[in-house]
Amino acid sequence: AFSGIAEPGSTVSVIVNQRSVGSAVANPVSGAFTVATAGLRPGTYRVSAIAVDAAGNRSLPTTPLSIVLDTAITAPRGLDLVAAADTGRSKTDNRTSLQTPTFSGSAKPNSTVEVYAARNGAASVLLGTATADRKGAWRFTVPPAKALAEGSYAITALASDLAGNQSPPSAPLAIEIGAAFA
Repeated sequence: AFSGIAEPGSTVSVIVNQRSVGSAVANPVSGAFTVATAGLRPGTYRVSAIAVDAAGNRSLPTTPLSIVLDTAITAPRGLDLVAAADTGRSKTDNRTSLQTPTFSGSAKPNSTVEVYAARNGAASVLLGTATADRKGAWRFTVPPAKALAEGSYAITALASDLAGNQSPPSAPLAIEIGAAFA
């Protein structure tokens, strides 16, 4: 929906990419209007409006506003225990003695990433959040208040973007935490 202020009582038409997508009558006192639109798919659009008053006078179109309609976000990718936190036999076996390990991955640039842990098949618990940088890279260290006890965990991540879209969960990362991995 598109909202704005026009001459009270005028009919406002919203134009998207040079095509009228709807109209509404502005409030007779305040001039406020809202034009509901449906059927716009994700993409970039140029939006403007034209008002026609009760006498039939037509306004010039407003300066077009460029908008990006964003309705989806993909799951974070590349979720991994960072090499410095992977204290097992190799830097890639996802075994650590650290109860506050660091994870990394990639997500939509500037999105908020939530990191979850599920121990031995139990329900997932939110460990905290990180922010993906402008290239989509993110890092998260488990805070001391959420330290992970020894055991096996499935770590997952979800991302949400500035438009409020939330991703599905990432593929789970299986890790083991134990003193034997020091």
